[in-house]
Amino acid sequence: MLLPPTIEYPLFAKALKLYEKKQPHYQELIDLLQKVGFVVDYDIIEYPLELPKSQYFEMVENRYMFLLSEFNDTELAAGLKEMEEKYQDKSVLKFSDHMVFIAATKPEYI
Repeated sequence: MLLPPTIEYPLFAKALKLYEKKQPHYQELIDLLQKVGFVVDYDIIEYPLELPKSQYFEMVENRYMFLLSEFNDTELAAGLKEMEEKYQDKSVLKFSDHMVFIAATKPEYI
């Protein structure tokens, strides 16, 4: 299971840019698997999420995503302030998580 190369999470701009910089594109893995002889199938599943804004902001503050650990306390506080301004009119955040599932099988040779 992989995440897609871009996400639509309600995060601050620097976090989204860092994610895109570090997240490999699933097609690269598919290409590599095919190159070494696997038959590859994949599917992208969407999981709609709906969280109270206060709960989600607390998750961000607690660095629930690994990439958030790359921001120091000052940077994270600035990011949360940016998010508060962007989502000031929301009490609930609705977004989708997308998961990429890859299945690779090696053909049998007789």
